[in-house]
Amino acid sequence: MPTGSARRRRKQEQCCGHLNSLSAIKYAIVSLYILVLLTIFGLCLAVVGLRVGRSAKLANVPLSPPAD
Repeated sequence: MPTGSARRRRKQEQCCGHLNSLSAIKYAIVSLYILVLLTIFGLCLAVVGLRVGRSAKLANVPLSPPAD
């Protein structure tokens, strides 16, 4: 038969072992912010890549060396 302190210890471990709802909401919000920032960063890279490609095309400069 477990003693009172062992029962108390087990309940504390179970209580702190999982996330409470406030913590889960915080993690979800932080994850969404990171996702939005990565999306904006990717779009910026895509726009810069398109501009480099257009300027090279207008200047008639190949982006890569010709294949043999």
